[in-house]
Amino acid sequence: MCDIDWGALGTWAAVVVALAIAVEDKIFRRVRLRSERVALAALIRADLSLALFHLNELARETAADEHPHAHGIADSITFEDEQARADIVRRGELIDVPAIRAGADRLYVFDADVSKSLAEVVTAIRALKIGCEIMTAPVPEHAVFLGFMDALRATLGDARRKVSSALQRLAPN
Repeated sequence: MCDIDWGALGTWAAVVVALAIAVEDKIFRRVRLRSERVALAALIRADLSLALFHLNELARETAADEHPHAHGIADSITFEDEQARADIVRRGELIDVPAIRAGADRLYVFDADVSKSLAEVVTAIRALKIGCEIMTAPVPEHAVFLGFMDALRATLGDARRKVSSALQRLAPN
């Protein structure tokens, strides 16, 4: 007759059950993580698209005279033109990415390069907003104002590149 070591059999049964639970848990976490990533990406893509629209409008409005599509306020803006400067500030206030800021603690659902790209977008937009707000500061002379405009255009270009890059990285597969 065969003697069965019930203690050893019970141990093996517990190991098999524990492994099954671990595998099931891992599968559940992967599915949940993917669902979170898809939902968060959709929200962020919407914000990035709107931000890019406003960035492009600001670029058009602040285009330098030598720019081939210069139809904006920059053609006639001077440092004395408070209304034009206020318009730049208002446009800057429209540029935002609330889904990234609200979901900052959930960016781990993305690959590291996507998360880094989204963080760079937040930083670039923050810098641009500061640049827009500076337009309301009193400036002593036109040359200083032109320096502000050049810096704003450079910051704007950087923000546009980073938002476009983030949109490409988040494109659905």
